[in-house]
Amino acid sequence: MNAAEREHLQSDLIATQLDVVRLRAALAGGPDPLAEFYPPAGADAALVSMQRQFLLTQTAELHAKLAALDGQKAQKEAERGQPASQRGCWWSMTIRSIARCWCAS
Repeated sequence: MNAAEREHLQSDLIATQLDVVRLRAALAGGPDPLAEFYPPAGADAALVSMQRQFLLTQTAELHAKLAALDGQKAQKEAERGQPASQRGCWWSMTIRSIARCWCAS
């Protein structure tokens, strides 16, 4: 193995270690994901900066998705407390339409 191959493998190793560190920090679930982000020694400052930004973006997207799901869950729970005629449920609307047609005949 020559020096160029060794450098390439070292670069790949550090990039993979940065991915692992970023994912572990994201999984930690703390309020500040950067508090759990510990880049490996020898990592290029530009790569570390890029991974930090990716971590922040990734966790922000995750929190946004979770908030949207919480909103949908709350909406569905609220709908369960309403009568079917107020829920906008397609089958209840269809049954009401059929009943109106029969009653009108």
